[in-house]
Amino acid sequence: TTTTTTTTTTTTTATAKAKTREKMVMGLTLTGLDFNTLESNPTMKNKVKDGVKDAIVKGGGGSFTKECVNADFAPGSVKVVATITPPAGTKLKSVAGALKKSSGDLSHSIADNVKKVPGIDKIATGPIGETGLELTETKVPPRGEGKSKKDELAWNRRRKRFEATVGQKVKKPAAKKAEKMEENKRKKGAKEEKKDEKEKDKKKAKEEKEEK
Repeated sequence: TTTTTTTTTTTTTATAKAKTREKMVMGLTLTGLDFNTLESNPTMKNKVKDGVKDAIVKGGGGSFTKECVNADFAPGSVKVVATITPPAGTKLKSVAGALKKSSGDLSHSIADNVKKVPGIDKIATGPIGETGLELTETKVPPRGEGKSKKDELAWNRRRKRFEATVGQKVKKPAAKKAEKMEENKRKKGAKEEKKDEKEKDKKKAKEEKEEK
């Protein structure tokens, strides 16, 4: 009697769960430059972009490399929006800490690097400077995670909103409420003042009628 034993081997493939990516978003406005002029000169644009990246890497104090930085420009003089992705093994906290620590010099360093770009003075509209440096920590969920299946698109929308408000002070809810109350107060005061004027006019008209 021959006994045949069949051994079934089950291979379990472990699917690594996609991790939420952490990024640092930095924004500021470069003054003295025109976006359209810079955009029409790709060579100059790339040199300016390199200068911006070099300054950011220096501000990071070695916590990330130039390859970790992505920089884009937008209209409004020239708005700079840079995204820094921490390298493998480096936490966002380390990157954020280094950039925030150097934030006082970072914006000046960016402007100085841009000033050093050969030929930049020929397209400058005035003295080159910077304003409105902002640093924001953010988490980008992987595709398919959470409520939305289009997380990358949602991330891009958030980034665009950030880009549109670089250098602008965002009003807090309390400030908006106070402003609205003040506006209503002014309207009420104007309404009451108008009412008083009407009362005075009626009284004056009555007095003139009695005199006649």
